[in-house]
Amino acid sequence: MNTKTKNTLELAEGDVVCSHGMRVLLRHEGTKQTYTRNGSTVVSWTGEVLNMEEVLAEGFVPPSFIREGFWTIQGNHLARWAVETGEEVAPAAAPKNPVVESLVLRESPDWIVRRYRDGHCDAAQVPGPGLSPGFDSLDDAVRWVKGQA
Repeated sequence: MNTKTKNTLELAEGDVVCSHGMRVLLRHEGTKQTYTRNGSTVVSWTGEVLNMEEVLAEGFVPPSFIREGFWTIQGNHLARWAVETGEEVAPAAAPKNPVVESLVLRESPDWIVRRYRDGHCDAAQVPGPGLSPGFDSLDDAVRWVKGQA
């Protein structure tokens, strides 16, 4: 799920806030409390934990911290929260060569091309016929790498 960042004062009814591995639904304005202290506005929402089974199974937070399936989101304008946008994240194409995948994360496509062409990778690492099911040639691997950069 895609998220966007909001500060506590920007949170609104219907938002699903991601906090400590939980998905917390801010169901209605009646669960919102606003305080002003030392010139700063503090907001507190009580929200329903939507993924309770996962939270308990994975141990994201101690069960005693969750009150009857509800969690409190609180803070001032400085506190930032990841809020679900309702848009699904498009799945990334899985790389078919783990060596290329690791290089994509660390190096530029030009560096990868130079390294393969200079023979600095052993045969088992070079994408090619029979060595990598995803790439038939170095050019195929480079096209894929450049598409990831």
